[in-house]
Amino acid sequence: MIARPAAPRPLPFARSRQPSPWRVVAAGLAAGAAFLATMWLDQPLLHEPTDDLVLLGGLLSARPLASRALGLLLHATNSVILAGAYAATLARWPGAPPWLKGVVFAVSENLLLWPIVLKLDTVHPWIVRRRLPTYGRPVPFGQEMLRHIAYGAVLGSLLAPPTAPPPTAPPLTAPLPEPE
Repeated sequence: MIARPAAPRPLPFARSRQPSPWRVVAAGLAAGAAFLATMWLDQPLLHEPTDDLVLLGGLLSARPLASRALGLLLHATNSVILAGAYAATLARWPGAPPWLKGVVFAVSENLLLWPIVLKLDTVHPWIVRRRLPTYGRPVPFGQEMLRHIAYGAVLGSLLAPPTAPPPTAPPLTAPLPEPE
């Protein structure tokens, strides 16, 4: 008799199911809203008017309202795309709290793309015309870190794998007393 080889064991992070696309979209939009809420809070608190909607949309339009509207559309799109990337990768990795994995993911994305933001300081039409402040300074960098921390914490929390319900004990059944 020939023994069958054992089936390969799946990697620990491969055991969790991928969240539904609708859940990923909703989590990405909610995390993007947290990013914007943080932006609208940090601007007056830090007296630094860096505006990521204008940073994105200002590449396509010189008009303030149009640049913000386009920026909002691009921001929402980026938020959902990043949520999909997170759900397919780090969200499935075991070991850390979901909110922390989201923060690590978002901050890593920010650090990875920061050189592009620094380049925008020299070519972005709104920055060149001094209608938007430069980003290559400590305060705007700190603002971006705070905004990405907010995005990541919300994203990680919303895309946390479902927890198993606590095990229930079997019902205690005692024999019925004998009638006398």
